[in-house]
Amino acid sequence: MQGEHMFCEADYRLNILTNEDAAQVVLYISNTCLSDEAQNVYRQVCRMSDVKFDFCELLVKDWDSWLTPWSADAGMKDRKFAGKGRELLDDIREKILPEIKHHFPNHRQLYIAGYSLAGLFSLWALYESGLFDGAVSCSGSLWYPGVEEYLQQTELNQKVDVYLSLGKKEPKTANHLMKRVGEITEAEYEKLRSDINVGNVIFEWNDGGHFANVVERMAMGIRWIIS
Repeated sequence: MQGEHMFCEADYRLNILTNEDAAQVVLYISNTCLSDEAQNVYRQVCRMSDVKFDFCELLVKDWDSWLTPWSADAGMKDRKFAGKGRELLDDIREKILPEIKHHFPNHRQLYIAGYSLAGLFSLWALYESGLFDGAVSCSGSLWYPGVEEYLQQTELNQKVDVYLSLGKKEPKTANHLMKRVGEITEAEYEKLRSDINVGNVIFEWNDGGHFANVVERMAMGIRWIIS
């Protein structure tokens, strides 16, 4: 599958991977270290579903900087969480989405999807922007400092669908922040279930830990949200 390079900044790049001009478009946030991830996710979704959709990849270079909504000290000496998520979200609104709309003028639904910190960013962007009709957050880093309080205090302001998933082993860690990801995600699921602005929401537990079957987990979430 050949991607069409559409837009590039120093720290991220937008690739258009399909040309269906379908009603639904998925913006998938991926890592520059995993160059085939988005293509593999797209192929897996197509094996699982006959629904036509278009697929865009936003390759982000430095996840710890660009996919965190605010700076925080997570007690990890080798990682710096710079909190540039707001800047990236502004660029999505002002630069990325105009490209998507130009390329797919007939689309009616736009979803954002990601894994780990990209899953956190996807859910946060859904709350913050009003730009998306739904989010897929797989193994989302909802353990990130301040996220639990943010989710408790923030409401959605439009009709959306939300897919959440975690690996069953993810809460089984000695890290005092990460071990709470299960209870925080479950609390968010219960909150979304009672939110009148949420059309459909699902939370799935998958076998394995954080890094198990990433492509398959993302494909399951995207298949669900486009169906």
